[in-house]
Amino acid sequence: MRTRPAFFAIFATLGLIIPPRTAQAEPPPDARSYAAQAERLVMAMDATSDHVRQLLRRARAQRATRGVGCLDEALSRVDVALRVGREEARAAREAAHDGDDVEAQRHLARVARLRDMSRSAAAMGQICAAGPEFLPYVEGTTVRVIVDPLIAPVAP
Repeated sequence: MRTRPAFFAIFATLGLIIPPRTAQAEPPPDARSYAAQAERLVMAMDATSDHVRQLLRRARAQRATRGVGCLDEALSRVDVALRVGREEARAAREAAHDGDDVEAQRHLARVARLRDMSRSAAAMGQICAAGPEFLPYVEGTTVRVIVDPLIAPVAP
């Protein structure tokens, strides 16, 4: 019985002596992490290129003229973004090797923009290949809007 209070007293004392561990903030990203992020983005762009290439092969096998034209243009845009992205990622690696955080971050930002351009080109190629029924706007569409005058009165 007597050991139990002593046991708790020891733990309480240790708790007062040893400060609790606080969550330490993560160190700011350095040039190596920027270069690694750029590499991951390039890998994602490579996957996008492979996906569009497969869609193009499928469209050619089905002899879908519209799909081939749209996807061929999309693949060209995706591949250009990929090629430039690889160059920027290489430059980010070189900046990381030199320890230049600012330059590595600039190259990462360029790779990120190229990744967005690649995704947009792939999406537009797929929308174009799908046909006019999937386009958000079709020529000749008439839109009629009726506004209740009680909700939005006309200004004099």
